[in-house]
Amino acid sequence: MHLGPEHGRCSEVKFFANPTTSSGFNSHICLTRAEGYASNLSDDYFMEDPVFGSAHNSISAHICVDRTSCSAYAV
Repeated sequence: MHLGPEHGRCSEVKFFANPTTSSGFNSHICLTRAEGYASNLSDDYFMEDPVFGSAHNSISAHICVDRTSCSAYAV
């Protein structure tokens, strides 16, 4: 993952595992502008919980968000 110029002035980018469900829940993981990129997601999990699956090769969509919109971060 990389936060390039196409992400403008986003403070964070929220990456999703699946399209939003009918309940509105969508497991996610975020990357902050300060981090810039993550080279390996094999040890990162959506919602920071293995039950939601690995973020490695599983991202279906992303959006720019503010810092209060993320509850799980890539480390």
